[in-house]
Amino acid sequence: MVKKIANWIITHRFLVIIIITIVSIFFAWEIRKLDIRSQLSDLLPQNHPYIKVHKKYEKQLGDPFKVFVMLKVKKGDIYNPQTLEKIRRITDKLDFIPGVNHDQIYSLASRKVKKVTVVGDYIITADLMEEVPKTKEAMEEFRETVRNSRGVQNVLVSADEKCALFTVAFIPERVDYNVLFHKIREIVEEETDSNHTIYAAGEPVLVGWVYSYQDEMYLIFGITCLAFLGLLYYYFRNLLGVLVHIPPIVLGVIWFLGFCGLLGYNLEPLTLVIPMLITARSLSHSVQFTERYFEYYEELKDVKKACIETTASILPPGVLGIVTCLLYTSDAADELDGVDLGGRRII
Repeated sequence: MVKKIANWIITHRFLVIIIITIVSIFFAWEIRKLDIRSQLSDLLPQNHPYIKVHKKYEKQLGDPFKVFVMLKVKKGDIYNPQTLEKIRRITDKLDFIPGVNHDQIYSLASRKVKKVTVVGDYIITADLMEEVPKTKEAMEEFRETVRNSRGVQNVLVSADEKCALFTVAFIPERVDYNVLFHKIREIVEEETDSNHTIYAAGEPVLVGWVYSYQDEMYLIFGITCLAFLGLLYYYFRNLLGVLVHIPPIVLGVIWFLGFCGLLGYNLEPLTLVIPMLITARSLSHSVQFTERYFEYYEELKDVKKACIETTASILPPGVLGIVTCLLYTSDAADELDGVDLGGRRII
């Protein structure tokens, strides 16, 4: 039976090539649907009670898509004109980053942070720091105002008064990770000096660091591919032994990415090693096929017969591997049944 299938494949090889080409074009077209981005929230255990509570109330309590910036004074405290002016500048720069939620910027200089004064029958609210205090008396008054403001002392200002915190929320649909990351890095580099250190954290910054190493990842992948080709030439000692493996490698990656796009998977940049593993497996199978062909050709001295015998010997373990993979994937899907991934699947 296997021999008949192998004979049909080789006899109708041009038809088989046309079918493979059509399927490859289809999967190549589906790659356009593939969402390649880092969504760290998808990596959370979606079925965990804490995550369920978070997802239920995130709209009321605010989106976690935030950046936290901290300014730390090395000598003295933050209550001096130079530091407070720096806090105002940083707040303004954060407000100009594309995709920022202007209503969720909090710092000593933010318009969202108010001081409340009761005068007779009136309650007066004003910005906590309408201007940078210039005199010693105004600075002391501002210090006392901060100390007596709930939600400011020990929140936006550290207990030792040497650090000031900035919290900034962003609108995910309007954010370009690369632009956001570089804007934050610019602020850190511009505002750091001999007496001030700036730190930045948060999911957008973490994702920005991931994206910032894309060139290095491409370099590593390129070197890996060259190593593949070099090892192939060293093993087969001829150019045909190298070139014959390129089509299955390319087709393997196209089919993998296209299938992910077809199913609506989100390809996480942190897992870009998976396409490389697919490439390595395709290369391994191709090498086995080619080596078996050379063995049969040396024995039979006939190209067509050698191809038929090679296909007949490789087809059963290949099909078995595919069936095993499908069964394993099915079992994994059953274990994940009922787990909400926010409408997306992640690879």
